[in-house]
Amino acid sequence: MKNRARLTARNLAVVILSIILTQACSLTAQRPPEEQSTQAAALATDGIPQTGVETATAQPLATLAATPRPSQTISPDATLTITLTATTASSPTPPPTQTVAVVSVQSQVRRLNDQVFTGSRQPLNLLSQQGFINLDPGGLITTDLNGEAEVVIDGCLKIFVFQLSGLQRSACRRADQESGLAACATAGITTVVNQCLSQVTIQSPSSTVITNGTMFSIIYLPEDQISLVQVYEGSVDVSALMESSTGQMSEPSVLGEDNLWWTSPDNRRDNINGIPPREAQPMDVWEAIRPELIVQYPYLDTWMNSTRDVIEAQNQDFQEFLTKPDGFLQMHAVGPAFDEQLEFDFLSQGVWWSLMEQNLWPDTNVRFRVTTGAGVMEDARIMRYDQAAAQGLVTSTSFEDFGYQIWIGVDGNDPYAGSIYNELSSAFTELGLNPQIYYYYDQDSLQATINTAETGDSPPLFWVENSQNAIP
Repeated sequence: MKNRARLTARNLAVVILSIILTQACSLTAQRPPEEQSTQAAALATDGIPQTGVETATAQPLATLAATPRPSQTISPDATLTITLTATTASSPTPPPTQTVAVVSVQSQVRRLNDQVFTGSRQPLNLLSQQGFINLDPGGLITTDLNGEAEVVIDGCLKIFVFQLSGLQRSACRRADQESGLAACATAGITTVVNQCLSQVTIQSPSSTVITNGTMFSIIYLPEDQISLVQVYEGSVDVSALMESSTGQMSEPSVLGEDNLWWTSPDNRRDNINGIPPREAQPMDVWEAIRPELIVQYPYLDTWMNSTRDVIEAQNQDFQEFLTKPDGFLQMHAVGPAFDEQLEFDFLSQGVWWSLMEQNLWPDTNVRFRVTTGAGVMEDARIMRYDQAAAQGLVTSTSFEDFGYQIWIGVDGNDPYAGSIYNELSSAFTELGLNPQIYYYYDQDSLQATINTAETGDSPPLFWVENSQNAIP
């Protein structure tokens, strides 16, 4: 009887214990979500990272706390089995190996000198205010003969866009559009002062420059698709567009301080005055490259002079042979024969002004300002030279009224007077005009000749101010 009583009591105790365990499991499964969240936070404070748990889905704990209550099954041996329903986190942290494009980089632009144009599409708007304005991704900047602009990207990258130049806040090539620190130099020169810790990409249509903390310039010459990189401090990685049709780029190479490098696609140029492309060169080869390019691109010297000012403002040396002294020479076309657009076009296209400058002053950056009755060429050197087109216009102009005779007035006190006359006379003769020299020695005699030409009582007059007042 005692043994039977003991067995009955033992069985009763097992049943009571099973009931207690079942109730405990049931209470745990019914715990409110708030308590589950509190438990997750407690686990985190005990040293378990909140970024994930050891499960197949590796979800953040914040996600698990919001997951619907798991289903439960109590097995005969009282083992608890839990099945989790996977959900997607609202803002998962990417793994370290994932590349994330920078698309929200802050960029602003301001004008340094008139005139600067900017906007997201053509026609661009004149930037009239002095302070910075936002430059959205894809935004464009262009400048005129005098314009200079400063672009600040992400607070650490400064890009200077100088005269007759262009920049787009976007990669040049569609395949590179993801980088938020990419910019495309579309024409002219862009000079970069970079203090960013991350890599910065500056492109032209025919090159890519990648840099970390340095000073350099990219010159892009659209007619020849030439890209020319000069490094003033630090180093950059340069690569070249080899084939326009396929977009094939060369492997990057390092370009160090006080060196330059140039390229053009499709073997358009295999050398510039003997300097081969896509090879690092000491900076002093600029003295061989410049004369080969300066007539077609007369603003090379202007760009170098502007760049010098920026680089020296950063307390960095700028090699003196890169710059040329500035000059400014005024010329005037007087008389009814110069009062119409037709004659303006004839004059602008018929004289190769940039070649004339180099013939007269090869080591000076002389700007030619030519005034006519129909308008002003603020710098005649940039006018498109087309002798054939100008010759086709000559018979339609009013030069015929004086038998195509034209007077060229030069200051008899100017040591360059004879050379200036010879350059102009040669150009006018080739256009079918009959030039005659006129020396003036004082302002009164010059003014009398101007008055006669303005009335149409004498041949048209093209006179040049004394170059000693303009040439260093």
